[in-house]
Amino acid sequence: MSTDRPDRHFDRLRIKHLRVFDALTRRGRYRSTAAQFGATDQHIRDLVDDLEQAFGGGPGTLVTQVAGTRGAYVPTPAGEQARDIFGQILNLLDAAERLRGSATGQQRLLAFLPHHTQLVTKVMIALRDRDIVVPHTLDELDRAGGRFEERVLDNVRRRVYDLVIGPPPERRASDRRRKGLQTNLLYTARLEAMVPVERVGDGHLELHRLAEHELLLPPPGFRSRDILDSSFVESGLADRGLRLRVVKPSQVTGVLVKMGWDGLGTVVLPSDIALPYKAGSYSAGPDADRFAWVPLVTGANTHLTHGVYVTTRANRDAEPGVQEIVDAVAAAVDATPGLEGTDPLPAAPADRAARSLLADLAGGRYDDQLAAIRAAVDARAAAGTP
Repeated sequence: MSTDRPDRHFDRLRIKHLRVFDALTRRGRYRSTAAQFGATDQHIRDLVDDLEQAFGGGPGTLVTQVAGTRGAYVPTPAGEQARDIFGQILNLLDAAERLRGSATGQQRLLAFLPHHTQLVTKVMIALRDRDIVVPHTLDELDRAGGRFEERVLDNVRRRVYDLVIGPPPERRASDRRRKGLQTNLLYTARLEAMVPVERVGDGHLELHRLAEHELLLPPPGFRSRDILDSSFVESGLADRGLRLRVVKPSQVTGVLVKMGWDGLGTVVLPSDIALPYKAGSYSAGPDADRFAWVPLVTGANTHLTHGVYVTTRANRDAEPGVQEIVDAVAAAVDATPGLEGTDPLPAAPADRAARSLLADLAGGRYDDQLAAIRAAVDARAAAGTP
């Protein structure tokens, strides 16, 4: 009698198989995936082969090479489903790992989108001695509204994550689901367009002027894109025959910004997501100083905005350390230049001269003069001259 069992290949699978497959489907290439794990290409291929055999097939069952490319791979339809399942397993394992790493079980998993790294690093530094924060970076795709609700906020409800930074629960969510969560507004982001510095003009861009631009935007379903689309319709611009000309939708911020730097269109993003790509920021490239980020305004001179929140379970007071981390996140917002905070944003200045002056100040046009004035004042003060 044969001792072979149909599930014999599953016996060989380890957590590394899941992590490698997840990385390969996101990076698209064996070489960069191997570099991530400090392994050889062949070792990564062997692990993927193990997975495909476990799912009852050979090469091409879960990933397939893109035609006409040298080694670019994408998941098959079955691979897409497998990645979603593996993602849930890895999230649960990460939650279990943080409990193993704390004798008291008081460590808390803080989930965040990549552009919130600048906040989370400040939190980790502030609470380093407490050793209660375990960071978990979400995928940039998780910014999409429905995906954030189902894959991220539901993991707060299921106790996989303890805190998450991002959008609030959707309004259409059931009362029962919303009552299970508690949110705090961290800051208000506004939609901004990346334009050449010589075209900054009044320091903002009116919504109807977007019809004159070829646009680089996130796809529909991402909050900033949905706000822009709905505002365009609500302002009556569509009724006037104007339309948004999107030349490239992409969920990857770096792709949009690079294309914008190369002159392929005008990028529109929330101010917090754009912040790392502004001149002087940590992701700014050599072309960043050729562009300025200006807010979009409607005909009523109001900005297009949305809130960013920290969300926990509703019983956060009964969960040691959670409120402490919430307070640390709020403090990190206050310590991060460029985030607008929770105060309402002012309307765009009505006076043209004031708008021009504000744009010049924001663009640093008068920095040298201001520095000279400050130096003169300091010198007089040091000399005791009134």
